[in-house]
Amino acid sequence: MRFALKMRLEVGEHTAAVLDGQSRIANWLYNHLLEEANTLREKFRSTQDPEAARVLYTKRGLRNRIPMLKKEYPFLRTVYSSVLKNAALRLSGAIRKYQKARREKGAKKVGWPKFRSWKREWFSLQYDEPWKGFGLEGRTLRLSLGKVLDEKTGKEKQAQVTARLAEPLPDWFEPGMVRQLRIVKEGKLFYAVFTVKRPVPVRRPAGRVIAIDPNHKNLGYGVGTDGVATEIQNPWFLKILDRRIDEVKSLRDRCKRKSVRVVREDGSEVWLPSRRWKKLNERLEELWRVRREQMKGARCSRTILG
Repeated sequence: MRFALKMRLEVGEHTAAVLDGQSRIANWLYNHLLEEANTLREKFRSTQDPEAARVLYTKRGLRNRIPMLKKEYPFLRTVYSSVLKNAALRLSGAIRKYQKARREKGAKKVGWPKFRSWKREWFSLQYDEPWKGFGLEGRTLRLSLGKVLDEKTGKEKQAQVTARLAEPLPDWFEPGMVRQLRIVKEGKLFYAVFTVKRPVPVRRPAGRVIAIDPNHKNLGYGVGTDGVATEIQNPWFLKILDRRIDEVKSLRDRCKRKSVRVVREDGSEVWLPSRRWKKLNERLEELWRVRREQMKGARCSRTILG
């Protein structure tokens, strides 16, 4: 059984800047490959070129473009190879889902991938092999980056950064359980998300079972095998947080009137938000993050006994 173990990281300003830089480059690679994919898509539609289809619609077609791009854009070499590879595989997976939804009748509609905005959504860093590109000593997490030039020797060396887990690992955690690692950022906080494989728990007899459906208006709605339905109300402290979220959202929306119209070189236009809107939006995202974490904690602490 696989599940995710999410641990908050304590990082310094330098490490945070480095991780942001790695994420920006991975985001750039995703957008660059998407631009190439759009060109190949139009080429295949007009000429039915099998080579364009092989690169565009196979699982590793876009990933195989990375070595050539590293020669053309040397800054890609500063990012660990696994992170770059998974950025390409993420795009290929989205394209394959789009193609699969088009072929299957009655399938849920899936759109063609769109360009990603790094400022809107931080691009996660994925290390998809166990203990390759990352290591853990106690609560110190070591992350490998790409290769940089050593000023002393004049040769390339593997760059690294370290971060510290904010809390100790659970007692059941063992290094052999880890399958991969993903570094994510929510607001201004960094997290390490370990994909862990554990044995399936031994089955135990249960007198009554309740299936719980989490909701937005309440903590959950459960229905038991005896036919009894139970509504679990939200914790009292969420009401105060929801009220604060509504206040900040109202203040942020009022700032839309101060947006500035900017005309690009190609003639297109965009409305840039004001500084106050950006500040309130950051505060709102942090409030949403706190609410999500509190909801998770409340659901985990709720125990249903049969």
